[in-house]
Amino acid sequence: MEATQQAERKSLKKSLAFATASHEIRNLLTSIVGFIQDCNEDLLQDLATATNLKAIHDSTQDLVGFLNAILDTSKLEEGKMQLE
Repeated sequence: MEATQQAERKSLKKSLAFATASHEIRNLLTSIVGFIQDCNEDLLQDLATATNLKAIHDSTQDLVGFLNAILDTSKLEEGKMQLE
């Protein structure tokens, strides 16, 4: 019984640490998206630069989506969110 409780506590701590790190990464990625958008607005875009900025933007958005999925999983594990 004690071993099970210890394993559950370790799992919860790990999930919380992972969720915290994911939040920090998401915040940084959101900043990158903002900078890319500012560059797009300020830059006289040649085709290569526009293509590169779009690729960076799309990849960053994909990473944010991935992190959101991880955070949602953490919320489910903690009982803070339920599937509908």
